[in-house]
Formats: sequence, structure tokens, C-alpha cells
Amino acid sequence: MAETKRTQTALETTRREDGFLPTFGAQMQLQTLEDALHFADMIVKSGMCPKGMTREGAVICMQLGYEVGLSPMQALQNIAPINGRPTVWGDAMLGLVRASGLLESFKEEYIGDPGTDSRGVRCTVKRVGSDDAAEEFTIADAKRAGLWGKPGPWSQYPQRMLKFRARSFVLRDQFADVLKGLQSREEALDYRHEKNVTAEGEDSPAGDAASRLFAGDVATPEKPADTAPTTSPDPIDVGASITCIEDLIASVVEAVGVPAELLADWTKALPGRHPWHSGGSLKQLTRDALNEMRDHADDARANVNAWVDSQNQ
Repeated sequence: MAETKRTQTALETTRREDGFLPTFGAQMQLQTLEDALHFADMIVKSGMCPKGMTREGAVICMQLGYEVGLSPMQALQNIAPINGRPTVWGDAMLGLVRASGLLESFKEEYIGDPGTDSRGVRCTVKRVGSDDAAEEFTIADAKRAGLWGKPGPWSQYPQRMLKFRARSFVLRDQFADVLKGLQSREEALDYRHEKNVTAEGEDSPAGDAASRLFAGDVATPEKPADTAPTTSPDPIDVGASITCIEDLIASVVEAVGVPAELLADWTKALPGRHPWHSGGSLKQLTRDALNEMRDHADDARANVNAWVDSQNQ
């Protein structure tokens, strides 16, 4: 019996050649950066993480999840980069607060008259040792913010978006120590990214390393996906100036901040009448279309991420 126990202890403290401790499941431990990178490689190759995420992005995501109380796989599924900053899905935000043991009561209810701008959601929480606190978000609030009826979740799931907004406000106010500054993904999606137009600093799409690491940040789209082209520019002469075109495409990809393959897949999925529609290759777009995409990189990035979200649902 003693020998068996010593052998088990030795296994628990000795690394295998692949870098992992010989435990698995809930007890698997990632004790070094090498462990985390190895595990991230497997996750990315398995397709069980957000599309376009790199292994480096997966490691950072897992580290942030560890700091707020999420397991590696929970972090990958519930933490998302928006405008270069990590955010957490609304359901996971509530889960973190519940798991903290500091939430005494939680209630969400619809308020206002159906069919009017007063309709909305009130979220009421009680933190242990504190009084009740509540936040409301109504259709009138959404209209003032320019959200109501906007393409995307606000058109597809408006009631749920009202709920997430009220929930995010009150949870961030009452449980800032638990959430450690994390904003809800649903809320952050609606804030436009302010670009630094004077320099390629960290606030600009080209210099936003965090966005590239996580395969693109998100800003709120303002242009509907089915907008008809207003002009019919000449198509690119690929054979005549391939180097120039490749440079242009590279600049577009860097500005939008998503992998070229993902950007091409999205242009293929656009309606045929959209000026950015392609057959699956960015080289099929016109110069004007590429320049427009680069000039409206935030809108393109937002639409790409919204499309990826729709594919994962």
C-alpha cells in the first residue's frame, strides 16, 4: 500500500514528455506557459474555440479566465475581445457573480406597457450586506442610444438585448470586485471603436495587437449588409499589378483586424448585390471596394464578427 501511494505521488509531481501533468479532466493542471501553449495548440486544432483565435490568444484568454474564476474551456467559450479589450458573455457574467457567494437575490422582470417605448427590463440584485439595487433599460433608452432596430441582435433578439443591458449595468456596479472590470460582451458590441487617426498607435486598427491576437475586435455596424453599390468601378487587373493589389489587400486585412481567410469567407456570404461581395477571394473585389472596406474597417470588423456569431449559433 505504501509503495502504491509513493508511486502515485511520483506521478503527480513528474511531467510527461509532452509537458502535461498526468492528470486529466477537472484536475488537469497547466502549471507553466509551455503547458498552456501545448494545450492551446490542441484546442485550436480541435475547432473547439472561437473561429480565427490563435494559440496565443487562447492562452491569454485562459489566463484571464483563471483570474476571474473560469476554467480554461469556460474562458474560451465565454470571454471575447471587443475593441481590443476582453469582455464576458452576459450569462457568464451572472454565473461569475453567483459563484462568488456574494449574490443574495437576483430578479429580472419586464416593465412598461407592451408596444410602447416604456417597455423594458428591470434587473434587481441584492449583495450580501447591502441594500437592493436595480437598473432598468427600456426601448426608449435603446432608441436614444441608436440601438433599437439596428441590424444584428437588436433586430433579431431585442427583448433579450434589453435584459442583457440592464443586467450588465447593475452587476458591474454592485460586483466590480468579482468582475474585475470586465464588461459584458453584449454591451461592448454597441460601442464604436475610436480610432487614433494621428498615429498608428494601440488605438488604431493597424496597431491593435490585442485585436489581431484574438482575431479581430468588434464595433457596431452602421451600414446594412445588403446596401446596394452606388458605383460600378473597374475590376482589378490582377495580372497587370499583382504586387500593388497584394499590398492593398494586406492593408485592408490589417485595418479590419481579422484573418484574410475569414474576411474572404465573409465577403462570399454577403448578398450578391453588396459592393463587398466576392466569390471567396479578396482579389475579386474592385479597388474601390477594397479602399472602402479599409476606410470603414470598424463596420467591416463588426459585420464579420456578427456573421461568425451567427455561424456558431
